[in-house]
Amino acid sequence: MEKIGFCWNVGSWQEAILDYVVGSKLTEKYDLEGYYVVVPSKKSFNVLKDKKNVEVAPNFMDKPDNFSYKRYNDYDLPENLTFELLRFSDLVLREMPRKKAFRIIENYLSFWDDFFDKHENIKFIVTYPTGGIIGRAAYCIAKKRNIYYFTIDVVGDRALISDINENNANKKLIDIYELYKKNSELSDGERQNVLSYVNSFKNKGAMLCIPDNPTKNINRRFKTLLSLLSFDDKCPWAKRHVIFKDYAKRVYGYFIGKYKIKYDKIRKEEKFVFFPLHLAFDMQVLVRSPFYFNHAELVNSIALALPKDIKIYVKEHPGWIGGGTPLEQMKKIKKIEKVRVIDPSINSHDLIKNSEAVITIASTTGWEAFLYEKTVITFGNAFYSYSDLVYIPERIEQIPKLIKAVLENKKHYTDNKKLWESFIYAVLEASFFANTVVYLKVNDKLNKIEAEKIAKALYDTYQYNLKDENHIQK
Repeated sequence: MEKIGFCWNVGSWQEAILDYVVGSKLTEKYDLEGYYVVVPSKKSFNVLKDKKNVEVAPNFMDKPDNFSYKRYNDYDLPENLTFELLRFSDLVLREMPRKKAFRIIENYLSFWDDFFDKHENIKFIVTYPTGGIIGRAAYCIAKKRNIYYFTIDVVGDRALISDINENNANKKLIDIYELYKKNSELSDGERQNVLSYVNSFKNKGAMLCIPDNPTKNINRRFKTLLSLLSFDDKCPWAKRHVIFKDYAKRVYGYFIGKYKIKYDKIRKEEKFVFFPLHLAFDMQVLVRSPFYFNHAELVNSIALALPKDIKIYVKEHPGWIGGGTPLEQMKKIKKIEKVRVIDPSINSHDLIKNSEAVITIASTTGWEAFLYEKTVITFGNAFYSYSDLVYIPERIEQIPKLIKAVLENKKHYTDNKKLWESFIYAVLEASFFANTVVYLKVNDKLNKIEAEKIAKALYDTYQYNLKDENHIQK
């Protein structure tokens, strides 16, 4: 009997290290057959070149017309996608002439069609959230062939296997939430687990793997730099010039970039809503919410919708101060009268607690605000937007009416405690505590521990989808 196969779309050279370890766990423990497709990168390939079932995706970027591949059009794509959207999400294709970019997209669609023809036993494909065309072309073809497409998303200090199209969503999470929302009550033990998680989160003061304080972020990166430089020359991914270049960008952003923006001070007597900025290249925006890419326009629309006595406090993403949001957008945001651009060194938790509401595209800050029982308005597809307690405007014209209703309803969470607890419980049941960015040696003990967790979560997600599919067919 032929083994069930899975495919791992390996992105960066860092990811390749952990990906193969996770794939090996899936192969060993669950008796699956793994295939690995790496981006056309020497670094990624060097990490996996001695492993089995590894294939390098062709590099169509430089010479797209040298390949006689199939032709595709927009109607061959999933219904919510177009060639223009695929081009927009890839930072390289976006800078190319449209005709050349579209030819490259067709080539990668054809590559995945041929790959799945060659490996017919593949039932699911795994990747990290990406706007790159190789991963998105894989999704398009997998969707057409009814192959499950899983992405590993970070949910604060936990990880979630997203399994609904390209969205940050999980079927099991939604099913558990719907069950408890309609028919069931949390037991005392389940409720205690929820409250313990919320209290632990509040005591930590920060949820993300990137410290909220940019000074700590710079220090953390410096320690990482030193640890990577301690590897010998045989380590294929610890290239010194690459590490120094990345570190230099972060230092520049923190010490130089922030002075170009001139941050505003918090005013204690002021009422405000908090709007955290995404990184410009964040998949949550490029792939899941592309029509909200222009942060300056969105912030201006929110400003027009707010009552006259309420300001908007905007803060850059702590991962890249002075460079995560294009400077021209930051300057436009700064000029909007009702906006205050807050120093990124200020802890987001303080802003959440003192705000009237948190408005976001799909930031993790929205989840943090939810845990603080603070009103959340989201424009994008975040996992927490599936809660009935999160407000989602269907179109931009609804914002004024929605914001007024939000600001007047002070008992939003008090009157819906069961819904709040049930959704948090569903998230805890569907996600798992794991560090998905462990870029260590293949035989490293910590890497193997994390790989066990991720492999189990992926297999469980596959089984859950299979069970759900069989149930629908019956």
